[in-house]
Amino acid sequence: MRVVFAVLLVCTLFSSCRVFYPDLMFQTNRKYTYDKPDSAIVKEYRLQQGDVFSMQVLSNNGYALVDVVGFNGSYLPIDYNVHVSGYASIPLLDSVYVVGLTSAQLEDTLSVKYSYFFINPFIRINIKNKQVFVISPRTTARIVDLKNDNVTLVEAIASSGGIIGGRAKSIRVVRGVGQDAKVYKFDLSTVEGYKQMNFYLRNNDIVYIEPIRGPKEFYSTVGPFLSIMSSLLFVYTVFVLRK
Repeated sequence: MRVVFAVLLVCTLFSSCRVFYPDLMFQTNRKYTYDKPDSAIVKEYRLQQGDVFSMQVLSNNGYALVDVVGFNGSYLPIDYNVHVSGYASIPLLDSVYVVGLTSAQLEDTLSVKYSYFFINPFIRINIKNKQVFVISPRTTARIVDLKNDNVTLVEAIASSGGIIGGRAKSIRVVRGVGQDAKVYKFDLSTVEGYKQMNFYLRNNDIVYIEPIRGPKEFYSTVGPFLSIMSSLLFVYTVFVLRK
């Protein structure tokens, strides 16, 4: 009976321990103070080192979509990398410093530079690696592209497949890396919580939906431990107590 009691006591003490929920991420203590969401004013994204953007160059302000090398019709834009130095290697222009520029500013800059080679050049820039990472239980973590600068948290969750097996009351957004990272917490389980949320995602944000920790989830994790303990208890009862 002492052994049985000890087994039950150990299981009870460890039932709330993280060892039984190894898949949990971004956990905090009860006194943790979350950061306050930024202002609703969304700043246009500016190019950084390591970014990738596509560029399309057309002549005559894009009239009839005739490109600068003489082919009729539209063509696939070419991707360009922003180097660590902040420069990007662009045809006919060699290296152009692009870090800190918005897509509109880069279009204006290249239009001026290309005007030495073409008549009324028309430039289209698309920053391709703006994305957020959505981690949700029971589904595969997904990368959601930010097609514009005004993607909300709800839009990103919907694009990733919604909340399946997760807690709408406990959604965290991690922004930044290391000591400079900010953590925001949102409650989408009520209309009031949604109305109080005035938040837009930024590039490389991590959206984490906390999983439900019910009896089923607990048993699936603690089951192997209970099986081992019951086997040890059986061996102890048969081979030790009967001596």
